[in-house]
Amino acid sequence: MKQEVNLNVSCYVALYQFYVAESSMTPEMTPEIFICYAHKDNEHRDPNKRWLERLQECLRPLELQGHASVWVDLDIELGEEWHQNIQQTLEQIRVALLLVSPAFLASEYIRNSELPVLLRRAKDRELVIIPIFVRQCAWRETTFNYPDPKTGPYKLSLSKKQMPNGKPLNAMEEHEQDETFYKVYRRIDKIFNPPQVKSPTPTKSPTSKPPAPKPPTPESLEEEAQRNLREIEDIRANKVELDYYDFVIALKDKLPKDRAMYDLIAPERLREYIDGQRTIVLEDSREILQAARQVLEDKGFSL
Repeated sequence: MKQEVNLNVSCYVALYQFYVAESSMTPEMTPEIFICYAHKDNEHRDPNKRWLERLQECLRPLELQGHASVWVDLDIELGEEWHQNIQQTLEQIRVALLLVSPAFLASEYIRNSELPVLLRRAKDRELVIIPIFVRQCAWRETTFNYPDPKTGPYKLSLSKKQMPNGKPLNAMEEHEQDETFYKVYRRIDKIFNPPQVKSPTPTKSPTSKPPAPKPPTPESLEEEAQRNLREIEDIRANKVELDYYDFVIALKDKLPKDRAMYDLIAPERLREYIDGQRTIVLEDSREILQAARQVLEDKGFSL
């Protein structure tokens, strides 16, 4: 009888220890990076050609530092609903990495169940898609329908997405492959840890009185308008390195709805204004510059 009592007590102690251990665990991070791949591309007998494992290894520092969590379908536990789990994850992530190969393009599940969700969310500016060229294939010629994989109505080719590598991974030397994976890491790190833009240190005003400003001339007003546009380009390109299309879309939302400003700030047009091939009204350039600064502040950059 005494032995039975001791056994029960030890069970309670074990349960209590399990409860304490469970309650002290940190909750799992929400999936933020999804790797879309064909299983065939991770089954090579040479470990250096298991592209999923190579990519996971490259991104591991992001997880160890708590910056972002990486999710692949191998994370699905036995007994869990596979399709439902993947679809739920696709609606949560902020970055999708595509390992593009013949097996990737031949996968019906990727085409019909994963890419339509990813392309829809990318169109709505909810996530960033980064394709990685693994093996030579018809990725330029292949189009994908979304949000419906059969009827669309939208279509997209992966040639519209910028890849970090111009030639396939399997045609590269190992150090070139590592460089490609590192480019992907840096791109993702900027998404989750955008650099802060510091304001320039204000200079002391001189003791002597500045000369009275000359009245503006049409030429000086045009020069100021050009400077405003150059400042927008400098902030966007050299300091915060925002995705240009995302920047233009966010900028459009900050400008008055009753004026045709989108055409003015479209990438190819803005370059023409900066290069002096087109003219712009000073008030418009000031308005765009003010909206650009607001976009940056909304994205967490201090100016």
